[in-house]
Amino acid sequence: MPLGAFKATIFGAAGGGGESGWVIQPYSDTTGSSPTYWMYDMALASDDSIWATTLTNFSGNGVTFHINADGTLAADNDQKVIDPTQSGSTDTRGIAVAANGDVITVGGGPINDGSSRTGLLTTANTPGTLVQDWDNSLFSPVGAAGYAYQTPIRTKGTSGYGCWYYYDGSTKYISEMWRISLSDGAEQTLGTTDSWRVEGSYADTIYPVSAIACDDASGDEWMYIQWRSSAHRYVGIQGVKVGTGTTFRQGYLSASSTGSVTSNGGICEADANNLYMTWGDNGQGRLYMVKVAKSDMSIQWQREIQIGSSTAGPDYIAPPVTDSSGNVYAVFNSRDTQQFSSANNGSVHWAKWDSSGNVQTLDGTTLKTLTTPTASQQAYPMRAEISSDDNWLYICGAFESGNRPFLAKLPTDGTGTDNSTALSGNFPGDDLYYKNNWTHSENPATSVASGHGSGGTGSVSTYTGQVEDHVAQANPGIYLDEVS
Repeated sequence: MPLGAFKATIFGAAGGGGESGWVIQPYSDTTGSSPTYWMYDMALASDDSIWATTLTNFSGNGVTFHINADGTLAADNDQKVIDPTQSGSTDTRGIAVAANGDVITVGGGPINDGSSRTGLLTTANTPGTLVQDWDNSLFSPVGAAGYAYQTPIRTKGTSGYGCWYYYDGSTKYISEMWRISLSDGAEQTLGTTDSWRVEGSYADTIYPVSAIACDDASGDEWMYIQWRSSAHRYVGIQGVKVGTGTTFRQGYLSASSTGSVTSNGGICEADANNLYMTWGDNGQGRLYMVKVAKSDMSIQWQREIQIGSSTAGPDYIAPPVTDSSGNVYAVFNSRDTQQFSSANNGSVHWAKWDSSGNVQTLDGTTLKTLTTPTASQQAYPMRAEISSDDNWLYICGAFESGNRPFLAKLPTDGTGTDNSTALSGNFPGDDLYYKNNWTHSENPATSVASGHGSGGTGSVSTYTGQVEDHVAQANPGIYLDEVS
């Protein structure tokens, strides 16, 4: 049965402050007690509690969960059901916490524009309440019907930022970057208009995977996205200087295997002058951590990790995250045959570098691994966050066996390992192990910059009243494993 509020005192200590690390699976009557979905996005609140949302919809509705820093459920009214007003489904792929504490959700769903199109259903919610503050941000490409696959929303100050792609009605999908007000959800100027497009050549889809906003060394605000082309050879970064027509766009690929399949990762700010980027060459089994200059997107340094006995991956890679000391963390997956008695074990790995690219020691190694012993499984890490005290790395995602969603809280010093014993608790399905003995190599990387794609101004439309008043999920609960 689910463990309750006394977990923090009955579990052994790990990490800072005598707290426990954990791996949990939230559920409710809405999701079912054996949920099969991905925990797709999460956001860290000022008290280090986690807001999370899923890829899957349930009877057409999205859901949110709110988990306290000790791994227990927060207020019942925070475990919400998100119901579109129009007939159809919403997936609620994105969640963020604004500077004023509001929780912002965004997901594809039906809109009432008269053309039966799909847009982005965006809401703002005060924690602890059910009725949203507004749902006045719903976007639809002008002149094009389309499916609204989007990046998670990220906030800066009083604005929210994201990107989606849509079909141009002829040959390809185009990514469109947008910016909204967090006070009422209205669209705001991004470059010189209210959106900015990124597109490839004929029949080439540009998939957006990560969006952020930050200032440059002069104090000017920029929005950036990471994208991947459907040719599966490039990833790239697009930057737009807010309120201007100034942009940068740069593609990257593996120097040693130009035809290899590339995997999305993401971007985050390194400092006033630089960004970090993660991506994967899963044809060669390489995870790339790259530091690039904001001024011209040139590579400042880059490292790579390869997993021993790899049979697949990395093909799911979270955007990088940083701590207050400037360290940067990469979270990624693999499938390999090096441990347990069965082949093709799916694993979530994480590594840490300082701002100069020196890999950091984690419990006597340079790689930590959360894994399952079941053969032919896959792992899907989606997002990562660092706690306000730098002691904890949060990860969300899923394991393939039944698409089991998870949220994990792991000590950033790498402690908590028991290489021979499964984690204790009641996390459903296969046992989980947290290890520091995964065979791998960490070396200088060899990706190169290569121009790709084009861009231009775009436009979005706003509609109101697209989301019903929220209701609480019935009978929410948590399955939990200890990391100590």
